[in-house]
Amino acid sequence: MIKASALAFICTFFISALALLFAQGRIFPFLSGPWATPLANGCLYWSIPGLTVEFAARGFYASRTVFSDLLIVFVNAALYAIPLILLLRWSGKRRA
Repeated sequence: MIKASALAFICTFFISALALLFAQGRIFPFLSGPWATPLANGCLYWSIPGLTVEFAARGFYASRTVFSDLLIVFVNAALYAIPLILLLRWSGKRRA
């Protein structure tokens, strides 16, 4: 059975990957309408911590590669999973 902390990290990794791909316009290019731009902007804002680390590690003018996308997604997943994991552990200790 998968532990709750591993499941939290996997879910945030998947959400971060989808957010980055949507913000880059690589998935769901057919979406349009009044809610598509705010959704894309929200996905971009979700990815900003990973983008900051990627720019610091590789430079602003470096070409975009699979490695840079994975670095962005991994940093975002770790950043957003840590509070969720701590919350899960804290709530588990309160029940016990």
